[in-house]
Amino acid sequence: MERVCQEGITVNGHKVTVTIKCFICDSLARAFIKGTAYFNAQHGCQKCTTVGEYSYISHTNYFPLTVCPPRTDEDFRNKKYGSHHKNDTPLLRLNIDMIKDFPIGDSLHLVDLGIMKKLLLGWRDGKFGKINTKWPANVTTDLSKRLLQLRLPREIHRAVRGLDCVGHWKGLEFRTFLLYVSIVVLKPILSSDVYEHFLSFFCAVTICSSESHTHLLKIAHMLIMHFLDHFKDFYGEDYISSNVHNLSHLVDDVERFGILSKFSAYPFENKLFQIKNLIRSGRKPLSQIAKRLSEMNKISKNIDLSNDKNHLSPVLRKEMTDFDVKDNPQFVDSETRAYKQIELNSFTLSNDFTNQWFLTKSNEIVGMNTAFKNGREEVKIKGSCLRQLNPFFITPIQSNVLHIYRSLRSEHDTKFYNLSDIRCKMVAIPLDSTVDTVFIPLLHTLPC
Repeated sequence: MERVCQEGITVNGHKVTVTIKCFICDSLARAFIKGTAYFNAQHGCQKCTTVGEYSYISHTNYFPLTVCPPRTDEDFRNKKYGSHHKNDTPLLRLNIDMIKDFPIGDSLHLVDLGIMKKLLLGWRDGKFGKINTKWPANVTTDLSKRLLQLRLPREIHRAVRGLDCVGHWKGLEFRTFLLYVSIVVLKPILSSDVYEHFLSFFCAVTICSSESHTHLLKIAHMLIMHFLDHFKDFYGEDYISSNVHNLSHLVDDVERFGILSKFSAYPFENKLFQIKNLIRSGRKPLSQIAKRLSEMNKISKNIDLSNDKNHLSPVLRKEMTDFDVKDNPQFVDSETRAYKQIELNSFTLSNDFTNQWFLTKSNEIVGMNTAFKNGREEVKIKGSCLRQLNPFFITPIQSNVLHIYRSLRSEHDTKFYNLSDIRCKMVAIPLDSTVDTVFIPLLHTLPC
């Protein structure tokens, strides 16, 4: 994040200069208010003046009011929020907005380990107030088998496990399920009204996760408010926890800090994991970490930067030895070579089903068959262009607005494409039929 806090302050009689990013400041600020999304206090919302009520059904505080007056920096500094305040924080001495400069829309804890996990556990175990949202045991078993059979693109590094161990899923598994799997596998399981309600949540998170969709942020806010307004209808008012309520502030954080990945806790958690792996015993852990980091810095200086994967030119791999020039007269010369795989800046395409699909700038979905490189160093892709694309869903918005389509893979034409024609890579999730497939953009490959 580009936004930082920097100012000289006095702590315990010592003058220090603080230069820290607002996301990190958030953990310190949380210690000085009555409660937050993590502690579920009745006056804990950082953004608005909603007050929670204790439920003897869900055994937690719930927040029935979706829209409440927002908190302001001036009133927070003047301690006008009563039970919301706990102690003074040294961050008050910084020239920052104590309300707006602290995001609560962290995708890891709020969306993935928050709402998505809450929904899956509620559907599987019947932990909501209304029994009609609980899945029968055979549905859970069938869905687990379906998840284990899925094959996802190589850019998605963690596969989704079965629902029998959903309590042990990592945040990335919930993220993968939400953004690329959920809308396909949940459609035959959830009732139509519950499924459309979930689609509001899915579409809003998808919009907030890609810079190419930022022009739709107002629509995302409307979808979130619709999701919150009807949450009690499907799951019970007593289950509107602080995580559910904090969704109402998600779009505000995205407008201020950028898309969800710009202020996500994933990089911090990943770095903590790397630091943890540097420790070999419980004796003097800081010394161990400092020595290992020093060794790594020395090694990194001797690495040839020419091997950096962030290359600008495409890299073609897995040359086809049985390639015949006569079979491809459109783009050949005596030095033309054919390959099964091509590596671009942010993704890789190959001729296997999982990694072959991409979306063109003219909104065609193409499955790569072969990549060619001629003697003039020109690269083209020969692929199967699907003939007919249909929206996968039409409510709450048409799925093609998010570049999500449904198509029959058996109906296609063979064409040649330049690399400049590619818009993004697609994730292909087969439906129950063998050839009917849903195509969803791999979000980080969408252009800004």
